Amino acid sequence: MSAPLYGRRSTDNPPPYVEKRTIRRSRVFFAGRLTNGHGLVMDCTIRDLSDTGARVHVPSAIGLPDEVALLVLREGVVRLSRRIWSRAPLFGLEFLDSEDINATTKPQYMGLRSHWLDWVRAQSAG
Repeated sequence: MSAPLYGRRSTDNPPPYVEKRTIRRSRVFFAGRLTNGHGLVMDCTIRDLSDTGARVHVPSAIGLPDEVALLVLREGVVRLSRRIWSRAPLFGLEFLDSEDINATTKPQYMGLRSHWLDWVRAQSAG
């Protein structure tokens, strides 16, 4: 008889997946930017999105801080977020607050605002 795989017998069925989200996320493929509010800005791809959270792909990051701001370039909205899970390079974010990037006066979002303005110019030129 062979040894159990990962502490289970190979004939055991894994436990069923239990969905914990109360709102379904939509699959998307949007460009985004993340910042820790201290000048660090990282590119990301938003893979799932809902009113309450997102799943992002961050290819250049080893990890994300517990709290980040996510700029959804397509929407021009910055969302203060809390990292709720991580399986690098994928991260799950819960939204805590939302703000129009064009109207923000928060100094920690000014770097994101300049990224957004560059993105808007590039979209209108091409």
